[in-house]
Amino acid sequence: MNDQTSVIVVTYNSENVIERCVDSILTEDPHEIIVVDSGSTDTTTDILRDDYPTVSLFELEDNPGYGSCVNHAVRQISSEYLIVMNPDTELHSGAIRTLVEPLIEQPRRITVPQIRTFDGTINTCGNREHMTGLAFTRGFGEHPEAHATREQLAGFSGACFGVCRDTFEELGGFEEELFLYMEDAELSWRAHSKSVEVLLVPAAIVYHEYRGPVVDAKKLYHLEFGRYVILRRYYDFPTALLFAPSLLLTELLTWGYALLIGIDGIRMKSRGVFDGLRVDIETEPSADPSIFAKLDITLPEVELTGSSAGRLMRRIGNSIYKMNYALYRFFKDN
Repeated sequence: MNDQTSVIVVTYNSENVIERCVDSILTEDPHEIIVVDSGSTDTTTDILRDDYPTVSLFELEDNPGYGSCVNHAVRQISSEYLIVMNPDTELHSGAIRTLVEPLIEQPRRITVPQIRTFDGTINTCGNREHMTGLAFTRGFGEHPEAHATREQLAGFSGACFGVCRDTFEELGGFEEELFLYMEDAELSWRAHSKSVEVLLVPAAIVYHEYRGPVVDAKKLYHLEFGRYVILRRYYDFPTALLFAPSLLLTELLTWGYALLIGIDGIRMKSRGVFDGLRVDIETEPSADPSIFAKLDITLPEVELTGSSAGRLMRRIGNSIYKMNYALYRFFKDN
């Protein structure tokens, strides 16, 4: 099984973490390890060339971004199964086999490990994909036993996932307009549009050097740019009208967050929206109601709960989202 699996790692100035990552992969004995370096200026590529001669290293000097690097790696391989990892992750024993086994059972899947921080708590078990294009970690800070059963998910995390090569190619790979962040969210939406299941496999454990969901102005730009790419691709005009209350609410929330960051937040939020509206993308022929049934309708409890006002905002907001989704279903079902 592992001898039919290629592991892909994308690096960028990863000299402090790449050895731990590659060492953990080597203990799993996959068919091959491909590292695509996205223009590192530190010693990452020197470490790989000097200490890991069996690793296939591709150096892309123009720093095209995570999604483009993964797509480049997939074009180089012939293995049937892929495991994609961040360089700051480490595989627990047996993780590759555990992620690949469900793909043998059903190839039209994306398998998702239980991703933990190095202190043993949950980083994320897949991602939450909100129907208005927002994306959140799933289970952050919780005990692993809270996510110990297989289940279908709204989204996967690009930090680590498994997929059949044919399925990845059928989906078209990652959207290369997304330089950083949201490429996993967009591909999750595309998977649902093509009836490809996203499956949590909690017995597969991966550790991730994750410090929490902090969003600064620069990250807000990428998140909003990606969100607008998703909305333009998967919302047709009638669907956007039906979801107008939810879309407006999310717009207010994201502008409010930008205001909290300050002038840089407002500037980068504005730029993200502007660039997301003007970028040239292919749209889906029509919005499939089944997509929205697989997404998250409400904001997770860990969001907007830092104060009494935040908790109240979340409750009110989620009530609006629920009512709006019920209205959408009413019109689609009648």
